[in-house]
Amino acid sequence: DDARYAVPGLNPEWATPPKPDKYEKTDFGWAIYPEGFYEIVTDMAKHTGRVPLEITENGAAYNTNVGPDGHVHDEKRIAYTRSHLLELSRAIRDGAPVRAYHHWSLLDNFEWGEGYTQRFGLFYVDFKNRQQRTIKDSGAWYAQVIAANRVV
Repeated sequence: DDARYAVPGLNPEWATPPKPDKYEKTDFGWAIYPEGFYEIVTDMAKHTGRVPLEITENGAAYNTNVGPDGHVHDEKRIAYTRSHLLELSRAIRDGAPVRAYHHWSLLDNFEWGEGYTQRFGLFYVDFKNRQQRTIKDSGAWYAQVIAANRVV
């Protein structure tokens, strides 16, 4: 029973932007609404008080393949992640007790609803060639963010 895990006042529809059709979409068709990330985190903080918040999944599906140069140039994932991290930073400055953030996901992987058709990882996984892994441009960028401990 999911009700025993529910926090009063929290609403799963918080992630839905107003007028979702006016927003750019991920390759999966999800509206990109970074301001909503701020809204969700700050609303959760209001409802839960000083309970530390941990973001366990935040990312986007972009199905960019390895190019002829051997790299995965996924600028849209970098833009998505940068915009969401900036909104998370704003929420923290405004008092949200966020203790951790985890990008979704390190590797392209099997998604329960879509199988191997959507790529969320910072590393490209070649599912047909012994699962060879190639760091995407977004993975290299995110490593810089981690090293600097700030959005770069």
